[in-house]
Amino acid sequence: MSEEKSEVRFKIGQMEVEFQGSESFMKESLPELIANVLEQHEAHKDKIPAEPEELSRSIVQQNSANGLDHSTNTIATLTNANSGSDLVIAAVACLTLAKAKDRMTRSEILGEMQSATSFYKISYRSNLSNYLDGLVKADRLRLHDKDLYALSAAEKKSLEITLDAGH
Repeated sequence: MSEEKSEVRFKIGQMEVEFQGSESFMKESLPELIANVLEQHEAHKDKIPAEPEELSRSIVQQNSANGLDHSTNTIATLTNANSGSDLVIAAVACLTLAKAKDRMTRSEILGEMQSATSFYKISYRSNLSNYLDGLVKADRLRLHDKDLYALSAAEKKSLEITLDAGH
């Protein structure tokens, strides 16, 4: 019998911790991990740089100007996604435009794809490398580093227009 998976993410100042894993770890070990993170933050907070006000302000302005709060499922619907590659683009668009991430890993993309329950098929997981390779070759995605992807500028612009029209 497989164990339930859980997910948690928290941020303390500039420190951010994200965990995805077994529920038993969450119950048994996560409280200690959180306590250690809090202790480390408290002990070293004078050495942790504060977030620059300008950067913080520009992120808020970018997100409010963008105004996109669509899920991957919604983006897939608005872009008429009907293949694994289309769902990859919808997932990367959600991470980029709605969650303000410039670059994302294969596992982050897969997680977003899986969140689009109306579109996701189990076979997409085993074909993900093929989808990513094809999208990079078609210049719809950029491979910035091993396992680090982003929308190409042209794809991002196209999606912004499509999603703005469907807003």
